[in-house]
Amino acid sequence: MSDVRHELEISPQHAASVLAARAAAALIDVRTAEERELFGAPPEAVHWPLAVVQRFRGEAPNPECETFSARDLTPEERFEFVRWLLGHAVKQSELFFFCARGNRSLVAAHVLRDFGYPHAYSVAGGMQAWEEAGLPVEAVTAG
Repeated sequence: MSDVRHELEISPQHAASVLAARAAAALIDVRTAEERELFGAPPEAVHWPLAVVQRFRGEAPNPECETFSARDLTPEERFEFVRWLLGHAVKQSELFFFCARGNRSLVAAHVLRDFGYPHAYSVAGGMQAWEEAGLPVEAVTAG
């Protein structure tokens, strides 16, 4: 797992510099809506919870994972994620996933790599490392 982690992880600073320099890059927050409301999020982050990303691959979320949701995603939720991927995340784009500390984002990056997105990465250390690096975070409200 450490080799996979090393291959898929990038620093928050590197992700921020690529996001600032390239239009073909996206920052994806795989935390729960509740986590986003409690801790905020980078201004440019798109919210796609890990359960949505896992369902994209057709797998059930792990019930022991803190992001598990008992309900299945609606067809509209699945369609919206696929539509977003097709419209904003061409396979040449760099996709930077993050969560609280970098574990769930590794799962998300791995899922997208399995689907042929070679530039899917996990932000090492997640939101905690993003904030420690002094990168921007803004409040998120429900809705």
